[in-house]
Amino acid sequence: MMPSALAPYADPVAVTFVVGGTALALLIRTPPADIGRAVRALATLGRRPFTAEDGLDQIAKLDRIARRHGVMTLDRSRIADPDIADAIAGIVDGAGPDIVGERLRHRCEARAERHLAAADMWGRSPNSPRCWA
Repeated sequence: MMPSALAPYADPVAVTFVVGGTALALLIRTPPADIGRAVRALATLGRRPFTAEDGLDQIAKLDRIARRHGVMTLDRSRIADPDIADAIAGIVDGAGPDIVGERLRHRCEARAERHLAAADMWGRSPNSPRCWA
């Protein structure tokens, strides 16, 4: 039961207008892919902060394997981090340090763009510009 003092604020039609209008405004100003990313990004709120220790440990282990058995054996390694896996694949394929570095920079920039688009959906005011100069 709802107290009679709150009854005027529990109008289902008003709630439908507010929620529907907000959703419509969101759909108009944000591309659907960004909305999906922003909603999926909410799952990361409960995660522990990122540390590079696990990745650095795995790189050190891969370095030891490559020194003992050769670079080609890294192709059989199971690598959890997609960026490290991409770098190792490039090394195994014979790419030089400049090419591997450029691939990693590209992946990092693409990830930053995706994350900014998701954060932009939650944090941008309706009158703020879409792009940064």
